[in-house]
Amino acid sequence: MPYEWPPLVCCFGAPRWEFVPTVRVSDQQMHPDQYSTWLHLQWEPPEFARSPGSASSNVAIALTRLGGRAAVLGKVGDDDFGHELVYRMNRERVQTRAIRFDGAASTAIARMKVAFQDREDGEGGTCLVAETVKSSAEDSLHKDEINADVLKE
Repeated sequence: MPYEWPPLVCCFGAPRWEFVPTVRVSDQQMHPDQYSTWLHLQWEPPEFARSPGSASSNVAIALTRLGGRAAVLGKVGDDDFGHELVYRMNRERVQTRAIRFDGAASTAIARMKVAFQDREDGEGGTCLVAETVKSSAEDSLHKDEINADVLKE
């Protein structure tokens, strides 16, 4: 049986919403390097932009934008955040039929913040650090909930 080209890349892991600090504090766009050096903005960003996140959904969306095929296998809450997340991935042409909706849990949400971290070479730098802000459906996917038909593609 011949397979489609490009091959379907299956990304395991629950998609989540990430609230990312924006680089806007006024009507004028601020350079990202300037933004990360402002200490008070590291702890109290003026605005957050909500975007789909997690390794699985980021990889899947990147692959489809590059012309590939991708599916996400994971779990979200059966709530507005979960439904909108699946909708947004569908708009990006990510296959979502293997995503499970859990009525007993919430969709994962993470807050990103700018932080200073030391590196192994002794230098330091700023980066984005994720903090999960509520328990979620992403930790409750069971083996029997995986849609094996997607894996066979």
